[in-house]
Amino acid sequence: MLKTKSLRLYFFIIILLGVFSFTPKVFASTSVDTDITGDTTWNLAGSPYIIQNDIHVIPAATLTIEPGVVVKLSQSNILWIDGKLLAEGIFDNKIVFTSIDDDSYGGDTGDGNLYTAIRGWSALLFTQTAAPSTLKYIVIRYSSEGIDFNHSSNSLVENIEVNNSSRGILIADSDMTIKNIDIKNANTGLVIIENSHVYGFNINIENVTGE
Repeated sequence: MLKTKSLRLYFFIIILLGVFSFTPKVFASTSVDTDITGDTTWNLAGSPYIIQNDIHVIPAATLTIEPGVVVKLSQSNILWIDGKLLAEGIFDNKIVFTSIDDDSYGGDTGDGNLYTAIRGWSALLFTQTAAPSTLKYIVIRYSSEGIDFNHSSNSLVENIEVNNSSRGILIADSDMTIKNIDIKNANTGLVIIENSHVYGFNINIENVTGE
């Protein structure tokens, strides 16, 4: 009888440990629901940053994003860069832009359930008023349009990973150098149109359907 009780207790502990092991970790987060109107820094202490509507970095404003920060966007949202973006990750501590449903970065930011993210949020979009910006060691996941440069030139763009997004990078009527670009699992990889002048170095595009 004592042996039976011990076995029951053992299995109860195993089951309890299993429940705690697979409970999604919920992170503290920072909600962003107004435009960036002055120089602003997003740091690791406030990460992940949750964007649930279109946000503009207005002209003359600079948004600085520090290494390791995760930015999550909900359905169809765009981060408009009308000013300047300084997003400089490092090799072992990249900056991640992904879907609000992507629990693999920044933990669960929803209702405590694990989700398989879909391509929902729209893009990082640099407009014609954008100042030359810096993007280094950036990861883009589950976006519909990836990174768009629209009449926006002279930004530094290097060490960029785009994965599971409908499009990787669009450069329209813009002049720039891009290097160490890795685009995978997309419908369209790199699109250069409208009299753009682009110097590309070490561009890798894999598993692009061309749809």
